[in-house]
Amino acid sequence: MIHTANVANVGHIGFLLGGGSSVLLGMHGLAIDALISARVVTATGRVVTASAIENVDLFWALKGAGQYFGIVSEVTVKIFPKSAEIISWACIFGPHQIKEVSKALKEVIDAGDQKSFGAAMITLPPTLPGSTKPVIVVSITHFCSEAEAEKVMKPLLDVHPVAQMKRPIEFSNLTDSADKIDKKGGFKSNVSCGLKTFEPENLENALPSWTGLVDEHSDAASTFFMFIWASKEEMKKLGDESSAYSHRDIGSWCFLWPSATDEESFKAAVQVSEDFVASIQAGQEESEKAVFPNHSRVKSVEQRYRGEKTRRKLREVKRIWDPEGRFTSQFL
Repeated sequence: MIHTANVANVGHIGFLLGGGSSVLLGMHGLAIDALISARVVTATGRVVTASAIENVDLFWALKGAGQYFGIVSEVTVKIFPKSAEIISWACIFGPHQIKEVSKALKEVIDAGDQKSFGAAMITLPPTLPGSTKPVIVVSITHFCSEAEAEKVMKPLLDVHPVAQMKRPIEFSNLTDSADKIDKKGGFKSNVSCGLKTFEPENLENALPSWTGLVDEHSDAASTFFMFIWASKEEMKKLGDESSAYSHRDIGSWCFLWPSATDEESFKAAVQVSEDFVASIQAGQEESEKAVFPNHSRVKSVEQRYRGEKTRRKLREVKRIWDPEGRFTSQFL
């Protein structure tokens, strides 16, 4: 197995350079933690190797902020054996179950199972095309036996989902369920923020935000509000100083996908998404506020790269490897 993006249309190197959060996060940490070396075309046109023993400063920066320091043409990474069956298990709930689902979800997330990776979303029913009424879908990928997976799922099963989909799945097919994101046409974007801890009201408040948007702009019904999570214990082992990625204390992310068929509805979807993220961050300390580096290149640099020590080191590396800003003026 290898760290890969959670959708099929994202290339491996770009995904990795921004941190690389994959379904293997709980067991094997971030994709950058599996990076052994990178072949880089620098701002001067030189081709160099960056690794733990060559150009160590550049190697550090590539792991989380690699887009700003050169063109990475080749990487060598660790791969991992498949040691257990992979089970995809999704539960679908009605809007009337939102409070119970939110409480159960917190119990699942707080349990911190390292052999699973999960997503919970407010979205359209996957089996009712044309509907504009939302459902809550909780989908968890388990790298364990069915009996172990059932223990993880128990808090959700106790809420009595209106439908379930449970099946063994090959590693090569893990992104299949996200193919609808790849659908061509229309307007699409993403908005995100980190959560040190998931609280039930995070999901509860997402439902009226989504419903309010779609009631006024039915063409934005393909928008979804999602929370993803995995155990953070493995990625915390290396520590913040190991890379430019500065969010190892965050195991859950709010990921919103504004999507619409017309521009006016799309603008409304983006605004509702931004407002929802702002409502979550309103309860956070400034030092907690986080944006996943791969989700934006324009949001606050303080939120993408938290901690003055990290940003200072990035500025130092930038002055050495790209002083003229060939790869954007970020960190100059």
